[in-house]
Amino acid sequence: MNYGWDLDLGFGSNRKGVGLLIPGLRLYLDSFDSATITKTYQNLVVTGTGTVGTNAITASGVVTNLIQPGFKLRMSGTDIYTIASVATPVITTVEPLSTDYVAQIMAVDRVSQWNDKSGFGNHATQGTALAQLIYNPAKLNGRAVLTGDGASYMLASSIASIMSGEDKACTVFCVTSTTITGSNVIWAWGRLIAGGAAMQLKYQNVSSFAVIKRDDANVLINVTQGTSVINTPYISTMVTGGTIANVYMNNNLTISNANINVGITTPETFAIGASYNVTPGQPIIGDIATLLVYNRELSSSELLQVNRFLSQKTGIAIS
Repeated sequence: MNYGWDLDLGFGSNRKGVGLLIPGLRLYLDSFDSATITKTYQNLVVTGTGTVGTNAITASGVVTNLIQPGFKLRMSGTDIYTIASVATPVITTVEPLSTDYVAQIMAVDRVSQWNDKSGFGNHATQGTALAQLIYNPAKLNGRAVLTGDGASYMLASSIASIMSGEDKACTVFCVTSTTITGSNVIWAWGRLIAGGAAMQLKYQNVSSFAVIKRDDANVLINVTQGTSVINTPYISTMVTGGTIANVYMNNNLTISNANINVGITTPETFAIGASYNVTPGQPIIGDIATLLVYNRELSSSELLQVNRFLSQKTGIAIS
């Protein structure tokens, strides 16, 4: 299969973002590109017990969100198994267990750094092991995604400045899905003081998405529309000129002309998979793959071009 999609955005062999067909790109995170991801196995708090020759590991605690089908699970520091299914406390593996395990340490592959391919060095990082997103090597049409377990997220603080001020324009694309019906955040510009995230896009509940913006005076606007579906990957797009936001899912308009006209906002960070104000909030339980951030409002033709790029890249159909 031909995975030469980067040519559609003018990347070609140039990974530093010079000469892009669409100007303004300031962040490009790509879970399909393993060379941009720093990962390592991290021990879980729960342990596992299983019998040689079987395909079942009984965990010592709740693992429903923590471990998902497709994950690579490491046992006893050396033995690696592919997860077939999870129903707490039982983890079913694809491969038969090679030995007996009694309350043995389990570990999953977590991501400490996700490198920016835009050329601006806005890398996303997470230094705390149990707060790191989990690397799932074959979740989206056989390609890798990063999975949030409800306690994990990443920060790309160096990009925050593009949204500092009043009526700032931006366009954000993200390939994402959720596995729950409750609120969980896809991405957010955040403030390191109490009072709430500066701006975010989130899964509000099973019936809607929400775009939220808050200014430095703590004035909040929260607009919910559209329909979200669990366990379904989306290409989400939010585009704003500063006062009005439109949100699309798979190129279909989901939130139309949302009023986000608040005052000056001064974000200090950009969170991936969580809201952020002093501490993270509503971390995602689901997946994030490609993430693109532009420092301007893209035109309708440019939005379509990027959506086509992401559709080709991921196999997600758009209208």
